[in-house]
Amino acid sequence: MSLRERGVLANKNGAESAGQPSARGYNGGSVTVRVVDMKRSRTEVGRWRMLRQVGRRKSRWLEAQSRRNIRIHAIRKCLLSRQRHSLLFAAIHEV
Repeated sequence: MSLRERGVLANKNGAESAGQPSARGYNGGSVTVRVVDMKRSRTEVGRWRMLRQVGRRKSRWLEAQSRRNIRIHAIRKCLLSRQRHSLLFAAIHEV
């Protein structure tokens, strides 16, 4: 897109054009602002997409790792509890 000019504050009476500077100054009249809309290049857009994709991939990997760790901890906890119960069972029957 090319360079555009647009009035940000509307004129109260509409007699003056929005593109011209007002005699009243910034407090009472219209203000013109130049907005430059630059088209993004294909390589730039592709780079942003790849960065977003990498971020998503990392977060998914971290979520999967935490799930795996939870599973591993659950298995270890189960094994430890089995060992404790078996030791208690053996201790009870020795006496």
